[in-house]
Amino acid sequence: MNATRVPPQKNNQTLKKDRSVALKGGQIFALQVDGLDDPRLVNFHQVEHYSGMTFRWSEPVSMIRIKMPPSSGRVTIDTGSLRGEKLKFPFKIHWNEYQIPEKAIRVEQGVISFQVTSRICEPTGEQRLSISCKPLNAENGRRKLGIPVCSVRVCEASADSTETAIDYRAYLKKSSKSWLPSWSSLFRKPVTPSIPIWQVRIPDLAFSSSSARLSEGSYPACDRVVVAPCEINARHGTGLLIQYLIEDFDHLATVNSYHCYNGDRVASRVHHCLPDYEKMSRQQIYDQVFEWFGQSPPRQAYVVPYFASDFLIAMALKDLFKTQVCLHVMDDNCIYGTIPQAIVQEAIEKSDMLMVISPEMRGEYEQRFGKKAHMLPPTVPPSFIPSQAMHRVTEPKVANTQKQSLLGKLGGALRASSAPKDLNSNQERGILIGNVWDNAWLDMLRKTIRESGLHIDWFANNPNAVWQQVSRDELRADGIHVHDSLWGQDIVDEIRNRPFAIMPTGALNGEGTKESIARLSLPSRVPFMIATAHLPIIVLGDSKTSAARFLSRFDLGTAVDYDGKKLKKAVDDILDPDRQSKIRFNAHKIASHFSSEDLNEWLWTSLEQGVPVDRRFEDLFEPKPGEFSHFFDAEPPSDVHWSFRETWKMINRIKAQGIAPEVVIDVGASTGVWSWTASTVFPEARFVMVDPLLDRYGESARQYYSSRINNSESMPVALSDQCGEMEMLISNDLYGSSLLKVDEKIRKSEVSRVAVLTLDELARQKNISGRTLLKVDVQFAEHLVVNGGLNFIRENVDAIILELTIHREHPEAKTYREMLKMMDQLGFDMVDEMEGWRDPKTGILEQKDTVFVRKDRFAMLRVA
Repeated sequence: MNATRVPPQKNNQTLKKDRSVALKGGQIFALQVDGLDDPRLVNFHQVEHYSGMTFRWSEPVSMIRIKMPPSSGRVTIDTGSLRGEKLKFPFKIHWNEYQIPEKAIRVEQGVISFQVTSRICEPTGEQRLSISCKPLNAENGRRKLGIPVCSVRVCEASADSTETAIDYRAYLKKSSKSWLPSWSSLFRKPVTPSIPIWQVRIPDLAFSSSSARLSEGSYPACDRVVVAPCEINARHGTGLLIQYLIEDFDHLATVNSYHCYNGDRVASRVHHCLPDYEKMSRQQIYDQVFEWFGQSPPRQAYVVPYFASDFLIAMALKDLFKTQVCLHVMDDNCIYGTIPQAIVQEAIEKSDMLMVISPEMRGEYEQRFGKKAHMLPPTVPPSFIPSQAMHRVTEPKVANTQKQSLLGKLGGALRASSAPKDLNSNQERGILIGNVWDNAWLDMLRKTIRESGLHIDWFANNPNAVWQQVSRDELRADGIHVHDSLWGQDIVDEIRNRPFAIMPTGALNGEGTKESIARLSLPSRVPFMIATAHLPIIVLGDSKTSAARFLSRFDLGTAVDYDGKKLKKAVDDILDPDRQSKIRFNAHKIASHFSSEDLNEWLWTSLEQGVPVDRRFEDLFEPKPGEFSHFFDAEPPSDVHWSFRETWKMINRIKAQGIAPEVVIDVGASTGVWSWTASTVFPEARFVMVDPLLDRYGESARQYYSSRINNSESMPVALSDQCGEMEMLISNDLYGSSLLKVDEKIRKSEVSRVAVLTLDELARQKNISGRTLLKVDVQFAEHLVVNGGLNFIRENVDAIILELTIHREHPEAKTYREMLKMMDQLGFDMVDEMEGWRDPKTGILEQKDTVFVRKDRFAMLRVA
């Protein structure tokens, strides 16, 4: 029990009796604060216990969501008398947007009560009870406390009520100046709240707690789960981006490692949070995940990791339940952070799909962890993206007769600035939105703006968190005018009224602690301003930061050092009408690519397939010529045998080059395993499997593979450069059998005469024509097959896969180099290869599979 809590003045039994009298009445709504986490309580500390009472401290500004229809009633807030029976300290209460007059509030035995009427209720049935009060310092200033809350009730107004009916609308017109203007202004129309907690929908009461259970020992079943480091809300960029991406949380589970916003989060079907993410071992996290989902494992998980525990939660879902896991890294905490690389490496290897927020992060993570990283940048709601090129609005936009932008209200005061009117009048000022994530960045920003003589307007998401000991007056003296944040269409309208934006980031010189954010994270506000307002941007910081590279890639602005003179010159350049028009045109061309429309289904379908369902972001951020990047193969289906996984990748690369065969001829087909592997890449093709020893391979194996190919047929013959019969050396394992007698003493089992055709004759007999992929694996006799099919090859074959031998194994065989020369003369270029066989004892490479594509066909593919 903290020393700041005021002990009750009466014994517990007396207090309970007194409160029971104050709380009587027909109940419309009731809330007990005994849940571990309740999304109806915003800006509240965790549950605490004292003298048999369960309660939660609010912060100095807090909100309680109340689900009730518009009606008259009596609201009671039981504080347990923990700050005294009379609550002798300043506090204000708002019901929705309307302040409750002090004379209408009654306090008895620690219970606050007041009347509400249907006139001040929201017709949607979602009411907001907001409390602001003088803060109470606790734990040597580490916590700011407001009012302790044990319960909240709304009861039917009693007939004998002596409380005065109040016309709250009339009261607002004569409301006196608040003792706490920055807080009380949050609740007065028409100013948009600095924290958009009103926009969060009230959840169903059955699932309001993080421990919501259907029955003892079970949690509500959820097919999908979203894992984030902290609460998903609109108070930080990651939370906003997740909400733009995930359209509906009603049927999802949400999981956090840490609560840092006192329960302000989206309402999901069920919510979980680790009890102590920093101290929990891997086994403890696995046990916790099993408790949450053991009875109903989720099928898919979207994980936005930052803490080591986030990666461990993702691995637990994969290891325990085989959940399909998508990791989406928005902020690095490994390469330039503190998480052990081994944890991140293992999580990435186990994930089904890895996504990153920027090309810079893609390059670093692919290089470090050796897995393909797909692009999923910050996106924007489609309603904010204009359909036509956005030219700058020259007059402040008025939304309606009672509401105008905050800057419009402050216009007169701001125009009184002594700065030159050409750059520092309202409409010529640059704008800064969002947070500054490092105090060193803020110091450099202040110095640069002061030296430049410019003035900018800063709409901060959380003004009191972006600096520690710097006041608004001090920032104003530097030329930085801080305003409460705007949200939604309000901020869109504001930035459309500006000529440019300032984006402070890292100097990458060691002067700052957020190097990973500066280097690798693309700030969400950058695509937001580009997509919604086509606004030119000036990045302050190193040109190697992700934000600066983004502007350079699409020519959307410029990056300059933290230098006042350089900033002033950059502003002069960017205000040039021609430069403005060019940047805004470039922004318009890419704006639609950042729309979040249909991304919810895009995400889950992509996760199902293991790759993005389209290349909307890959093409937008494809590596530039000369830019270092890696190629990563797609992963083959899980039922492809391990020894054919590299074969599958090679065939898939052929497909990526534009080869789309109508016919696949498999010469040396054995059981048909190669043909089946290829059929998973080309399912519509006709497969012709050729092998003289088909009847010697197990019937069950041949039937297993051939039955899984849509269109296949077999020919029990050998192919060579002539027709007739020939002796074949049959090896013990069948796979080493050849028309050329090599290593007879080692391989010899028997010699058998087999039927032989040329490829040209096979094509005539089987009526084969059309675009063809030819695969030949006949143990040193590949050149004979090619020579026997020259006519068919010239007319039909786009690509050939040959197993080539490095050194000469028989006088009539050809070496690897000789086959390359032969195929070149035939008009084919080598485009790919993979290892085929190494000596089991020494590891020396003996054979490899090599891909050849017709030169004219390859030239067309390269042009395409």
